[in-house]
Amino acid sequence: MIDITKLLHITRSKKNRQEDRHLCEKHNQLLTLFYYISTLKVLLSKAVENSVLSEVELFSQIKNFHRKSEDEMSPSIFSIQLRREGCSFPLQHSALQKIIQKFRVDIILDPETAHPHLMVSEDKKKRKQNVPDFPKRFTVNAVVLSFPYLHSGRHFWEIEVGDQSEWAIRVCKDSLPTKARRPPSVRQGCWRIRLQGDSYDAPGAVPSPLLLEVKPRSIGVFLDYELGEISFYNMTEKSHIYTITDNFTRPLRPYFHVEPDSKPFRICTGTD
Repeated sequence: MIDITKLLHITRSKKNRQEDRHLCEKHNQLLTLFYYISTLKVLLSKAVENSVLSEVELFSQIKNFHRKSEDEMSPSIFSIQLRREGCSFPLQHSALQKIIQKFRVDIILDPETAHPHLMVSEDKKKRKQNVPDFPKRFTVNAVVLSFPYLHSGRHFWEIEVGDQSEWAIRVCKDSLPTKARRPPSVRQGCWRIRLQGDSYDAPGAVPSPLLLEVKPRSIGVFLDYELGEISFYNMTEKSHIYTITDNFTRPLRPYFHVEPDSKPFRICTGTD
């Protein structure tokens, strides 16, 4: 005799897997579509603002870009509501991987800015604790800035935070005061996501809570300077966390904050 309950359970499980696979495919299409739209916006804005292209050159570039995008993917038009927790998908087949491959920048820490309780390792990829003070360092908050100065273009970098209980990953203007007692705000030109205990939040007059189903051990940051966007990604499950939109007018620098007694963390490289 057939176990109806077991049969229904198997049927539902199979259906749920099919739905999850379908959602992930749509999510991947959304990321790819975002990648192409972002590139096209930059092309158009540069041409209009700087008047560096003639009409013939402009339309020629647009035509070439359109042909390339058609070869790689022809996105379908759809309306879909993704589950709140998002979904994971193979990184090598995603638009996120294209962003990483094309826009990854080598970030190195600036030892002259590091808080006295932070030490920059020889390869300038890690931070450790308990080192002598340095006059040009941040002296109140456990902060270190990094190179390069970012004043145009698109850039991606990744930070391994591990199992830290508290951290903040920021992108800030290059002119922050180093002796301030309070961390910089959005008004001062500093944008971030933060972990405190078990709570994640993003900037605002009242910080917006972020619900993450999977705790990230690594955070990806994608800056599009011309579009005024900073996007944060949970690289543990390859999902988008949050995008900040603003108007950037000064060079920006990656800005890192952890507690002095925390474990070391490092900036990931393209070979990781």
